[in-house]
Parts: sequence; structure tokens; C-alpha cells
Amino acid sequence: ASTKSGELDDKSQYPLFGRVVTSDEGDAMMYLLMLKKKGITHMGVIHWNDFFGNGVAQALLKMGSIVYPELTFVMAELDPNQPTEEQYEKVVTLMKKSKLRWFFAVFIG
Repeated sequence: ASTKSGELDDKSQYPLFGRVVTSDEGDAMMYLLMLKKKGITHMGVIHWNDFFGNGVAQALLKMGSIVYPELTFVMAELDPNQPTEEQYEKVVTLMKKSKLRWFFAVFIG
């Protein structure tokens, strides 16, 4: 498990673990509460299809169902190893068709 993983919050399994950074779920919750306060009801999420990007995307979905179930997501992923122009075009087309105005992107490189 990475330091951002919510799995490490399980004190029965990791009794001595202390956080130095928030979990993906903690980050997602704060972001979602901000969206809720602003009245944003639809959001696009673009992320790498890797451990980190999928973790953040899953945290947004999980925490969204708890703290802001009215929020609708449009998800799109990219291959972090060999992203092609075709993949980028597909993601941009998907987001454009969604007519969303708020996007969240997760990329590390």
C-alpha cells in the first residue's frame, strides 16, 4: 500500500502507522465538499490508468457517493506508458460531448 492509500487507515492491520500526508480519500473528500459548496453537480475526471491515477479516481467515486451523491462524474483514462494522440483525442471528444465545465485531471510525469 502506498502512503496515500486508505488501506493504511486500518489500525488493526497497521497499528503503528501515522500519516504524513492525507489519503486519496481524504483529499477527495475536501475537494468534493468544495464542489458541493459551489453548487457544481457534474464533473469530468481525466486520469492515468495506473496505481496513482486509478487510486485518486476511485477515491473520488467512493467519497462522492458518501459526501455528495448528487454529483455526476464522467471518467476518462489515459495509458501512462504510451499515450497516443488518438487517446488524447478520444478523451477530449468525450469531455467535449459531456458539455461539462469542471474537470479534475490526475497526471504525474
